[in-house]
Amino acid sequence: MMINRIEKQFHTRLGLTGREIIFTIAVILKMTVEILNLTVIPYMIGQDLCETAFKVMTYVSYLLVVVSFFRSSKITIPELLRIMALIAITAVGSYFAGNGILLTLIYLYGAKDINVEKVFRIVGYVYIIFFVLIVLCSLAGFIQNWDYPQTDRPTRWCLGFTYPTHTSSVLFMAVLVFCYMKKQQLTLIHFIVIELINVWVFLYTDSRAGMMLCTVIPVVFYLLKFRKKEFRKTVLGWLQQWSFPICAILIYVATMAYNGTGILKKINSWLSGRLYYSNYSMNEYGVHLFGQKIEWVGWGGVGHTKIGISNVYNFVDTSYLKLLLENGLIVWLLIMVMWTAASIIAYRRNQRYLTWAFTFLAIYSLVEQWLMNMGTNPFLIFLGVYIFRTIIQKAEQKKKTNVSIRKVAEDLS
Repeated sequence: MMINRIEKQFHTRLGLTGREIIFTIAVILKMTVEILNLTVIPYMIGQDLCETAFKVMTYVSYLLVVVSFFRSSKITIPELLRIMALIAITAVGSYFAGNGILLTLIYLYGAKDINVEKVFRIVGYVYIIFFVLIVLCSLAGFIQNWDYPQTDRPTRWCLGFTYPTHTSSVLFMAVLVFCYMKKQQLTLIHFIVIELINVWVFLYTDSRAGMMLCTVIPVVFYLLKFRKKEFRKTVLGWLQQWSFPICAILIYVATMAYNGTGILKKINSWLSGRLYYSNYSMNEYGVHLFGQKIEWVGWGGVGHTKIGISNVYNFVDTSYLKLLLENGLIVWLLIMVMWTAASIIAYRRNQRYLTWAFTFLAIYSLVEQWLMNMGTNPFLIFLGVYIFRTIIQKAEQKKKTNVSIRKVAEDLS
């Protein structure tokens, strides 16, 4: 009885159903864990304590998503089979890769019949609030502000996170989320404030790729409302639906062709050695069908939690190659097909703001690793809605068509 009253209150205030409330809480819990893991808070409170707390929160999040399955509709045999297949895929993938990347599929499936815009708006604002609070607490001295002195660049500051690019990555996603949520309502004031925050964060973090994209995003989203031509009739729009495979092919070719000379040497320098380290890891570990367990060695925490790196630096930042190395060719192809299919659907529905959001995600994934992280990429909710809802709707439509044809045949006979 009390649960029903709580659900009614949420539905009245936020317009969410009971299932959507449970799913939203699950996503926010997962997001809380992932974002806090990027901050210095676990090192201040105690890593063992935080690790235990984060595991409990993560398991509760998974449980809530599963519970939300049974709040959606009557569970049919096909539905149970789909859920069982999903669990089997995630278990096999996690065994080989040694990470929980495929557990993201549980969230995607859980998003199949939600009101995606309403849920995304709530999750998006919580994400932005997290970023603002962490930065403000760092400036106020409540959270440590780690620094990374550089020999050839200014000292980089983290503003509460464990590495400067983490700060830039969370800002990038916060800007993209905000601009998408505002759409036509993005004003010149919003535009100016975002650009000022972006420059200010860059002066602390010296993260170039994130700064450049955070500069372009509000410009594009602000100008979109003045464009009258139907988006799906433009050449650029047609190209954008293929953003993910285009970017994946570009980074793969550039990485494998890298030999430390020519234009690729300059690009590698601008990308802080990303081509070199990606080339090293691709040659060192190779690509497997079902993935592999890799101990990544990076600069995060050097000078704060450790004196130096314990082994040869091998960290791969780009999402496309990191996913390929860790999770294998089969899972990588599945991920690329899902993102491409979602982009095509958004393009065909003339959803220019969402198509542009996907395009910026595809570009940023060239240099950062967060494409399939449910906690730091809220746009994964759209992936679940577009992929699984479309598949299920087509399956149900085909079933109805077959029933109708069979009925007509029986009547004729």
